[in-house]
Amino acid sequence: MKTKYLLSLLLASACFPAALEAQNITVSSAQDRQPAEFLIEEMLGEGVTVFNVQFNGSSGPIASSQLGTFDANGFSQLGIGSGVILATGNVSAAAGPNNSGSFSASSGNYVDNALSSMASAELVNCATLDFDFVSNGNYIYVYYSFGSEEYPEYVCSEFNDIFAFLVTGPDPVTGEVVTRNIATIPGSETTANPGGIPVAINSVNPGSPGTSGGAGSGCLYQYSHFYNHNNHSTGIQYDGYTREMAARGAILPCEVYHMHISICNVGDNSYDSGVFLRGKSLSSLANSSSPEGGQETCWAFGAPGDTVYADRPLTIPFVLDTPDYLNASVQVEFAGQAMNLTHFTCRDENNTLFNHMHSSFTVAPGEEHSVTITVNPATILQPVGLDLILRTEAEATLCSTYSRRESLVDTLHLVLTSENYTPPVGIDPVAGETVRVTKTGQDIVVAAQGLRQVELLSPDGKVVYRRNIDRGTEARIPTRRLPKGVYVVKTVSATGTHAETIVLN
Repeated sequence: MKTKYLLSLLLASACFPAALEAQNITVSSAQDRQPAEFLIEEMLGEGVTVFNVQFNGSSGPIASSQLGTFDANGFSQLGIGSGVILATGNVSAAAGPNNSGSFSASSGNYVDNALSSMASAELVNCATLDFDFVSNGNYIYVYYSFGSEEYPEYVCSEFNDIFAFLVTGPDPVTGEVVTRNIATIPGSETTANPGGIPVAINSVNPGSPGTSGGAGSGCLYQYSHFYNHNNHSTGIQYDGYTREMAARGAILPCEVYHMHISICNVGDNSYDSGVFLRGKSLSSLANSSSPEGGQETCWAFGAPGDTVYADRPLTIPFVLDTPDYLNASVQVEFAGQAMNLTHFTCRDENNTLFNHMHSSFTVAPGEEHSVTITVNPATILQPVGLDLILRTEAEATLCSTYSRRESLVDTLHLVLTSENYTPPVGIDPVAGETVRVTKTGQDIVVAAQGLRQVELLSPDGKVVYRRNIDRGTEARIPTRRLPKGVYVVKTVSATGTHAETIVLN
């Protein structure tokens, strides 16, 4: 039986001012809507036609509150602004703040046998979305983030809530009808496991077993840079969630495929989980070729590796390499934990900085371009993930019969880090806080036992405040005259060093 930890509930009201409550995501149930109408209006993007849509095995009105829509309302940590949510309980449970470590809101009792082989125990309270589709391109895409109340206590336990995006249809190489889960960890493909490792609590987590976990079967710790710990944020209720990822699968244009999107509780009906899908992101790319990591899209990237170090900028060349696309307008975007102009900067080959005023350019087929990523060492306190996204609007020839305007999305996954960094001593996700950093009025308040020094670093890495303390327990940093932005608070106390970011707005 699970033991509930109530620490987050006790601390939440003291950690965040009322002004941040507007960042709570809002969620609306799709109950009583028609599944086909819901999918087409909320999820369907470019290059895909869908039919035979069902929710939990029925094409009739949606009967439970496990499917709905959400709006992040500026909660940027999620990485997805709005879209669709499937949950093991009522979707309303996903809305913040994170004031419970064990939130549950049961809604329905559907069991999905299609995921039984992936589960470590009995499946309960599943939510499934099924549909057939025909694509104009040779890859199908959905962008998503997985969150759960099982984090972090039940990492490496039998309570490993699971989800999958199963695609069934002819293999593009052999023509044989196969079923593949396309919700896998980027870069986890191996010879023994060419499809990659499925995203789950026991595969994407903080990097260590939970207090109620153990040496669980198949437990992995090397993919922690895809995980975000929810430390009493106002945004969502789930205690942890992955960064935004792309589920992508190879398909044949103009052939019929079936997609089965499912999420289930495992072992019991407590501690909800949910998967957030970016709105209108069910899309396909036409006649694409092969760039990095075996993830085929319309852009050919260079081979930069997946790590950018603070002491050596990384230049990434790329080219629009297929003749099926005409002149294109390209929007450069960034996602993941890393924040543009705070953790890193990005410039093109003309040394033009990509920011809110300059973020797009026009290219022609075969035309080479490059961007250079430079890491700000003062803000890289631990490895953080960065997705470089090229969002392209182009004329494309589809299914060899007609042309249309296509929206194309390509993502290059990177990790920003320092060459030799020391992980800060700070917050234990269950046992409690050794250092507390909060915003009170116009001051930042730092509380710790044996406090010796406090520093505040500006978004560009400069020290704007420093105070030495003779083993006190609290310090106040004035912020009245500081500009808005993401700052870093560094402390030295009896428990060691600690660093974390805080937003001044």
